[in-house]
Amino acid sequence: MGAPALRIAGAILGGRQLAPRIAAGVAAGLLGILALIAAPLALLSSSGGGSAQITGGSPIPPALVDVFNEAARAFTVNAYLLASIADQESNFGSGTAWRVVNGSGCIGLMQMCVGGAGGDSWTPAMNSYRRGTRPATYAFKTDRHPDVLDSFDNVMAATVHLRGKVGDRPIPRLDDLAYRALCGYYGACADGIAGNYAADVLARARAWQRQAALRPDGGGAPLVSGARMSWPVRGPVTSPFCERRSWESCHPGIDIGVPNGTPIHAAATGRVTLVQPTATSGGYGNFTCLAHSSAISTCYAHQSRILVRLGESVIRGQVIGITGCTGRCFGPHLHFEVRQNDAKVCPAPFLGAGARSMCASGAR
Repeated sequence: MGAPALRIAGAILGGRQLAPRIAAGVAAGLLGILALIAAPLALLSSSGGGSAQITGGSPIPPALVDVFNEAARAFTVNAYLLASIADQESNFGSGTAWRVVNGSGCIGLMQMCVGGAGGDSWTPAMNSYRRGTRPATYAFKTDRHPDVLDSFDNVMAATVHLRGKVGDRPIPRLDDLAYRALCGYYGACADGIAGNYAADVLARARAWQRQAALRPDGGGAPLVSGARMSWPVRGPVTSPFCERRSWESCHPGIDIGVPNGTPIHAAATGRVTLVQPTATSGGYGNFTCLAHSSAISTCYAHQSRILVRLGESVIRGQVIGITGCTGRCFGPHLHFEVRQNDAKVCPAPFLGAGARSMCASGAR
């Protein structure tokens, strides 16, 4: 074979060897172009999603799940985070006090403020409900909109308010950004009680999300880890909430029978808002109260000693006093109260306990 023929043959062979490389290069280029086209589309399609959705297996009321999930979808905020705020602020609307403006000027499922000490977080965000699709049915639905007592309107506004605390950024994960947003929702992270509030809300949301991941079908009873408070002392409930007595028609807390000198632990993180000695407490003996949010507080009565100061920040489980029998008392025990928007309520749902074990018949 002559030289020209050899060159032609070599070119053909070389072309066969280069062909796959050329084809691969063309394919890679096309994929790159498609990626450039698809990336903005992906960003656009995910701008209203990408946040964790509630799937079950938690104490979150089913009639509110669609509300939290839609707010989470519309504004890219973790749905468990929104639910945990509602639990902290109003115990999912289980009482009636959340329907009236409290001392800070706040109202509704997420305690949006309409004036007063809490400012006005409702008015700037009240039309946020228009961003989402209203569920066909849900708890606390009203006929007019926007309505601060409508749970969908309230949660949508609260979600915008929460994002505003971190520069209107999405909050899809339960991370440091979520913690900073929660601090701002309550007040400011520099304030110890706001930081404690954020830590409690975030821990509960994480517990619920982990629980859902372990049990995606949501089957079985809610885990006690979803409870919002821990027991201040361990002992039998000797007097239930709202028990009728000769001197009172509704016992305003529960009595837990424990020996004299038992340490009393803070049921949740908060700040000491009331310290009263026996002489001024009106039968409560040595008496203290802790605020855990703008809506929720706990109180501890008949102590032999108080170990905290007014205004002091405390963490869940911290020893705050010692049991005794001061005030109107017939034996050593701890009288424990939960107050929601200043109304005394049965502690059972806060302690992850059955209502029958500590709430008198007909008590709320």
